[in-house]
Amino acid sequence: MIKVHIQSNDNPSFLKQVECITNRLLSLHCPKEIYLVNVDNWFGEKWLGFSGKIMGAFGVGQSRLTIPPFVPNRIISQRFFSSDYNGTYLEKESPYQLHIEQESENNLHRRMRQIVPNSIVIWYSGNSKTNGRGVVMAYIPIKEQYITKYVEFESPDWNISRVVGGSKDEIKTLINTNVV
Repeated sequence: MIKVHIQSNDNPSFLKQVECITNRLLSLHCPKEIYLVNVDNWFGEKWLGFSGKIMGAFGVGQSRLTIPPFVPNRIISQRFFSSDYNGTYLEKESPYQLHIEQESENNLHRRMRQIVPNSIVIWYSGNSKTNGRGVVMAYIPIKEQYITKYVEFESPDWNISRVVGGSKDEIKTLINTNVV
């Protein structure tokens, strides 16, 4: 089971939601690898499927999913796990840095299938204690494509306030299903 690291400005109840979603997605989809990325602050749904900007101004999404172009200094941590022969996920040194300093237009060519094939990538927001809200965004490989999910939570009870790429009931099932 993958544990999410708590930072001083994170709400433990929100991070428990992140942990439950992460582990349930792993048990459902059994990817070879997973990247777990902690972003420094809340981020909006525009990041779901966002690829970059052309000529510095026009936002672009693509049918071939790319790694969202978060600025590297927004990334608190990037953790990488690989499945062993028993299906246990072991943390290892990451073979790729997902978020790199580059011109936004260059990110249009950083496709998920090329950079991290068959890997689930989950981003979650930091600073949840201060913001009173948190986000989980996941890119999940299914056959020749990726499905995407974006889930917002709000305090004080850390209930789901918004879902893109699924339903609240689906996310509640992910959270409330025990994984051993």
